[in-house]
Amino acid sequence: MTKAVDRGAMLNHVYGLAGLIPALIGLVFLVKNDASWYEYALLGSGWFAAIIYGLMLVKAFHVARADGELIGRLTVELEGLKREMSSRNATLDYLASLQMGRVATPRAMTVQPHEDGEAM
Repeated sequence: MTKAVDRGAMLNHVYGLAGLIPALIGLVFLVKNDASWYEYALLGSGWFAAIIYGLMLVKAFHVARADGELIGRLTVELEGLKREMSSRNATLDYLASLQMGRVATPRAMTVQPHEDGEAM
């Protein structure tokens, strides 16, 4: 898992550095004597949008990481509960066979008849 995280971090850095190159070119061409206010506003709005997008991505990565860890913990807990339930069912089957004097059949869901005689 650490290799996947390292590759993801490296890819994020590559995209970040590759995104800085056009931004720097834009800044160089913008800083000229005859630049008007709307050119500055256009560049500022682009940077504002990029910052908001970056913040949204950072938040999404943190939420995704927390969700992944939670899913991992719940999966481990679920496997433990399945093992415990299986062992308890085996114990109950054994005790039932001792009490009844024969081998117990596995548990199965039965359809309970409704008051009208229809199955639920």
